[in-house]
Order: sequence, then structure tokens, then C-alpha cells
Amino acid sequence: MSVPYQIRPIDEWPGDLTLYRTRSPFASTLGTTHNELSLELDKLDAENVVLEIAISPLDIKIDGGLRAQKRPEHPGVILAFESKNGHLRFACDQYLDWADNLRAITKTLNALRAVERWGAVRDAEQYKGWATLHAPGANKMSARQFIDAHGGSFTEAAKRLHPDVGGDPALFQQLLEARKVLEGAV
Repeated sequence: MSVPYQIRPIDEWPGDLTLYRTRSPFASTLGTTHNELSLELDKLDAENVVLEIAISPLDIKIDGGLRAQKRPEHPGVILAFESKNGHLRFACDQYLDWADNLRAITKTLNALRAVERWGAVRDAEQYKGWATLHAPGANKMSARQFIDAHGGSFTEAAKRLHPDVGGDPALFQQLLEARKVLEGAV
């Protein structure tokens, strides 16, 4: 079964872009990557799959595909989707070509699923760090990225964001959600 995905321009890259990218170790076609990605997404019961690429909205054809010969601003890609493990988001810009970065995400999904098959984790723990916080009007970031951005640890972030010390109540609530995600309560 082929899991459909929507292509969109990247709104904002999570963190800093890789300065020194490397050549890909993969010897694969985009078609093979697409087929393997569809298999992984199907195994995760993925829905609402979005592939973000550093392109202009004008580079996307009416049918949702990329226009021929269009080169992204940078090769980073972000894959986000709803799954049986919650909302997950993976970003990669390690390699020189966007298709190779998509291949890296595909292989990562396969490896994470393998961890579960091998029985080394319970309750899909391997996905917790990839879970995405949802907040109206806020950029999506992983729970770990949110905590890191606001102090590096939950305790430090709580000291800065708590409403009793002048912090923003909405950000403090997001911090509590991030802790729940990382502890596996969500």
C-alpha cells in the first residue's frame, strides 16, 4: 500500500542547518526510497503525512508533485505525520541532496521500528524524543528541543517559565506537555 503525502515548503528549519554536509553513503533511487518510506509509514499507521522541502510554493505542481529541474534552497527535509505513536517529526540535512536526506529518514524509521520488533523497548519508547508538541500559533518542535531551548533541563526551564516568577503561562503549559511526552505519559 502506498501512503500518500503532501509536499510543502519548509516554514522554519528546526535549529541550525548543517554547515558541512557529506556525500551520501546510500546507493538508491528516489523511487526505491519512496516505496520503502511508504512501507514504513504504513507499518506506523501514518496519516496526514507532510514532506517539507526548502522550495517555493511555486515549485509544487497542481497535482502536488515537484516541478522538474527545481533545486531546493538547501537539501534539508522534514517529514511529519500522525501515527499510532502520536505526532512525529523527523528532520535531516546531513547529506548534499534532499533525496538522500529523505533516504536517511526512511532508514531511521525502519531502525526505530526494528527496536520495537526486537523487544528492547515497551510502549514505543523509542519514538518519545521525536514526538512533537502542538501549540496554537507556535512552531512545532520536539519535546527535547523545547526543553533545551528554554534552559536545557526541565528544572531550569521551569524556573524561567513558571508564571509565579513572571513566566508565560502558555509556555509553562508547553513545558509540562514536553515533560509528559518525554516521560511517556502522552
